[in-house]
Amino acid sequence: MTKQGRPNPNDGLPSASSPRLQAGEERAEVRLLKQRKKRDNALCLFVLGILGLILGAVFFVLSFRYNFLRERVFVPGSLEFVTCILFLSSGAVCLVWGVLAWILSERKMRRIRSEKE
Repeated sequence: MTKQGRPNPNDGLPSASSPRLQAGEERAEVRLLKQRKKRDNALCLFVLGILGLILGAVFFVLSFRYNFLRERVFVPGSLEFVTCILFLSSGAVCLVWGVLAWILSERKMRRIRSEKE
């Protein structure tokens, strides 16, 4: 009850200036910042994955060489093809890892926001 005799809408609930509520909000903010950092790292991995796939495609094109008849021939033993495989595999791993980490961090951020409200 308030001084005027009206019921307080926050009866039984901690007030906004309560130390327990402030500590809980601070923990939620820290968790939210941690998830934002993970999301940013995931987006960086996503971009690195795309760059790796682009470089892999470029080196795949470079692995075709001209023979003595001036025909383009695929040479799987060339250094360009080995580099292509390395870039494609690392790019795919970074891309998948980045997408999964981004999805998980977004879900956790949504859950933290809903708990905070």
